[in-house]
Amino acid sequence: MATKIAVANRNAAVAQAFALLLQQEEEFNVTADLTDGDQIIGAVADARPAILLVDPALPDLDLDALVSEVAEVSPETAVAVLTDSSDGRYLKGAVESGAQAYLSMEGDANELIQKLKLIADGHVIASGSAAKNLSDLAGASPQGSNDGLSDREIEVVNLVARGETNREIAGALVLAENTVKVHLRNIYGKLNLRNRQELTAYALRSESELTSVPN
Repeated sequence: MATKIAVANRNAAVAQAFALLLQQEEEFNVTADLTDGDQIIGAVADARPAILLVDPALPDLDLDALVSEVAEVSPETAVAVLTDSSDGRYLKGAVESGAQAYLSMEGDANELIQKLKLIADGHVIASGSAAKNLSDLAGASPQGSNDGLSDREIEVVNLVARGETNREIAGALVLAENTVKVHLRNIYGKLNLRNRQELTAYALRSESELTSVPN
């Protein structure tokens, strides 16, 4: 079954171009290409797409509120923020509200398609300048506490917050992928979190750098 995607962009030509690009992939079924933020919730509620690919600069769009509303009307819909800006002001609020992806228009079409496939599989993803912004914002712990995380666990948290997959984390840290999964289970237990979205939000909520503790 094809993955349903709704596209919302302030530029009608861009929205249609993305819709056309995605429709060329057998895995995707574009349910709407929108240019008005007020249309988004209705379109999502009607079609219940797996992914909402949204331009955060849509006029009069409150991105934080949108992410929360989408979660209410269609909990299975992942919100993917697609930006052509290196400005990270949209990202922190969006991730805290539950957005699942932060994509840059800097990449090529194939990269975007591969990222969307990962999002459809439940991954939290960042790419391009969005990844840099997440990297700049990530790696901190609420109230300056490390919550008992080890050095290695802190490294895993920071890579998750940058949108890295388990395989990418394993490669970066020279670990087996199963070892990364074990670290994530331990991290979720220590922080009382359930998934990567909550872990990313945990990292971005913080104001000071994570400090490590001995293993």
